[in-house]
Amino acid sequence: MDINHMEMQVIPIKHTILKSFEMVKKNSFDLIRLGAPLIFVTLLSTFYYQSVETKQDNSTLTLENMLIGAVYLFTLANAVIGAHRIFLLPSQDILNTKAIRWTMRETRFTAWWFAISLCAGLIAIPLSFIVLPLTLSLTNELIQNKSITYIFSMFITLPVGYLFCRWALIFPATAIDQKNKSLEWSWKLSKGHSLRLFILIGGIPLITNIMLSLLPNSESIFIDIIYQIIWLVVGVVEVCLLSLCYQILSDWHSENTLVSTEL
Repeated sequence: MDINHMEMQVIPIKHTILKSFEMVKKNSFDLIRLGAPLIFVTLLSTFYYQSVETKQDNSTLTLENMLIGAVYLFTLANAVIGAHRIFLLPSQDILNTKAIRWTMRETRFTAWWFAISLCAGLIAIPLSFIVLPLTLSLTNELIQNKSITYIFSMFITLPVGYLFCRWALIFPATAIDQKNKSLEWSWKLSKGHSLRLFILIGGIPLITNIMLSLLPNSESIFIDIIYQIIWLVVGVVEVCLLSLCYQILSDWHSENTLVSTEL
């Protein structure tokens, strides 16, 4: 394989999606085991928010909401890291991964998540100052048109999504304890693959969100649980897709480096 051929390599979208479905199905037991705390907290919070009338001046409910949010983020980090490890590591390492844990791995992962979220927010805020006046200039009839709303939201979603996809490779690397990785490293590794990364990492959640938003609103707890289950499944598939993209690009980078060294 020569260097020119490697430079032309692209992530196969169809193959990667099909492989992610296959890997999710194959590792369903371990995914449920490591995701059980998140599933429990998600269902518990759904019942809680349906059964309690939240009042803004009720400090007790506010503290409860903060506690549920903190527990949710804790279990979410554990589940996402666990899923990356399932898709990228040997079976023995998967068996040694506990469902509830907190080490420097989880700390680094959460720190990267907040760092990327902060950067995304700094990009989204000035863009919103451009989009908001345009939105306010619309008539009420146009504002109620969901298609128009999505078009305007794309002005924020696309730039933020682009940055996230370029930086997101830091997550699987951190989940499997790869050292000396940074946002700059992720940016360089994803160079030339941003469009396909965006399609794979952002496409399914975007399509799912649009489809669910077109359904009529419902206050039924059963419908809420169905929505939560759909998003959990989508989340697992997306973590798998990100893991596969990381593995593909890392392997290509290693091959490229090896060939360059031999030359």
